[in-house]
Amino acid sequence: GLDRTLGGGTVIDNEEPPARRRQPRRLHRLTALAATDSASAFVALLADGPVHWKKFAALWGLPASAPRTAIKATTVVLGEEIMLASTWKAWQDAVLAAIHAALESDSTRTGLRENELPANVPKPYRAEILRQLVSAKRLAQTGGAYHPPRHAAVLSPAQQGLLQRITPLLAVVQPPSVGDLAKALGRAQSQMARELESLAKPGALIRVSDNRYFLPAAVDALSAVVADLSAKGPFDARAFRDASGIGRNAAIELLEYFDHLGYTRRQGDQRNVFGEWKRRT
Repeated sequence: GLDRTLGGGTVIDNEEPPARRRQPRRLHRLTALAATDSASAFVALLADGPVHWKKFAALWGLPASAPRTAIKATTVVLGEEIMLASTWKAWQDAVLAAIHAALESDSTRTGLRENELPANVPKPYRAEILRQLVSAKRLAQTGGAYHPPRHAAVLSPAQQGLLQRITPLLAVVQPPSVGDLAKALGRAQSQMARELESLAKPGALIRVSDNRYFLPAAVDALSAVVADLSAKGPFDARAFRDASGIGRNAAIELLEYFDHLGYTRRQGDQRNVFGEWKRRT
């Protein structure tokens, strides 16, 4: 009758398949999981990329605390994910190659940002790859862009000329807004915004907000003002405004910039220094 079902089989994969069930990677996974023992299956899966240990252990009925693998290959462990060291190195090499290629083709660039890395470097691992490369001093970071430690972007003659013109205008207690700079230089505000951003990318200026740019040395000095205030206890925007000598709007923009970087942390109307000062976007 219809109330009885006869069947049998072995479950080799309990994960929901992707939309395309016959994708090469999906078929390779099924072949790997069809191994007669967990160690063989684990080795086969590692050849295709990272393996989530808890999910693998659950599929094979292994205790989560069991030795993760009996293989002799060198592996990298990130949280619950395990991968071959050769896989990790290939991603690092791809990042370095992409950055070098980008700088060779355009010497005015500071470097590449995380979201500009090649597609063959999986997005979930990019931040950690970059962190490790910076820690190993194989890369450095400037303004949110990653580059070789000794690289410095070369400004074009037009950029150098613009920087020379606006430096005296910005070298004041409170730099003018983008609109005020545009008026001073006789430019359309949209053009001025594009030109300022072109100077911020290589780190010649610091974009604190959509409306205001600072010289890097000025932002460094204002970060020191924040540190002095925080050393005495939590402070608010008014205290920072008074200590820095800049206007209320610019003070709030700067504090929000520091919050974004993780340098300060806001709780209500109060702030404290939370991290180490390091300029970036």
